[in-house]
Amino acid sequence: MRRSRDAIREGLAEVWNSGGRSFVTFEVVRNGRPDSDLWVQWIDGQINLRWPRDDDPRTALPRLGAPLPPGAFVSFHVADSNVIVGALDARIDDVAEFIERFCARVLADDGRCEVAARIDR
Repeated sequence: MRRSRDAIREGLAEVWNSGGRSFVTFEVVRNGRPDSDLWVQWIDGQINLRWPRDDDPRTALPRLGAPLPPGAFVSFHVADSNVIVGALDARIDDVAEFIERFCARVLADDGRCEVAARIDR
């Protein structure tokens, strides 16, 4: 998992202060390739999550072992679609840890995963 945390931290650091001019997409790697259906994005203070579930992420995330970073909150969600998390006041390391846990415990289902980062400008 350390490789994934490092990839997540590096991807976040590259766009953290871009003011929305760039963003990073993280995808869970399956069979050696990033799976475009299993993703998380950081876009200027917001975490956009693929939400493949029908329950409320405000209660499900902590239960699944992926609590939100301190200061973050769910601002919008659609079942079986996505979740928007406001995280403007969160620390980069807390966001990296959250994304790693979310990918492993919600998207990968087996608690283990590798994550690839893609920067879009």
